[in-house]
Amino acid sequence: MASCAAPTYYPCHHFKVDYPDRRGAVSLSGIDGIVYDNPCITYLGAIREHVPADHRLVMLVLGTGYTNKPVRKEDWNRYGSLGVVDPVNDLPLINIFFHASESALMESFSREMAGNAYVFNKSMLTNAGKPGEPSLEIDDASPENLKALQRFAESIIEEEKQQFEELCHLLADNRDRKEEQKDKKTIRHSIQYYVNKISGRAGA
Repeated sequence: MASCAAPTYYPCHHFKVDYPDRRGAVSLSGIDGIVYDNPCITYLGAIREHVPADHRLVMLVLGTGYTNKPVRKEDWNRYGSLGVVDPVNDLPLINIFFHASESALMESFSREMAGNAYVFNKSMLTNAGKPGEPSLEIDDASPENLKALQRFAESIIEEEKQQFEELCHLLADNRDRKEEQKDKKTIRHSIQYYVNKISGRAGA
């Protein structure tokens, strides 16, 4: 929730964190940009060191579309000191602050997670402004835009159909493996119960 908080669009998210050290319980307030809301940063900054060497980590990234616009040098020179943070110009400097670290780590993340990262996301700028396409305004919750966003999400799945099917097979295989392990555990418990019963140790 903190990663989706974006004042003045959405309110700041307040939550508590219980640290195991002397800090104890701490109250925090979070907004987008100060928490790990990008999987490559989350992995490289917080997860990788805790993954056992023999463990396969698979990451599923569900994006909501991105609107990173390129800025020409002529525009930078025209904006001036206030223009680089003006919403009229789409907040170019702030957008750089939010996306620079993610872009810098993405290559390293992609290399390490090769074949194990399933990313479903795409640019919203390709067909921006065309009829039926979602609005670029993040606070547009009109029924028409919600339907457009649904179509946008469906188009991502369609364009990444092979990747989506691979992920479905992976999830199904994982489910079947867990069910098999559960059945084996149940059989072992049953055998142990009857062995104990025959030997007079049932209830031990």
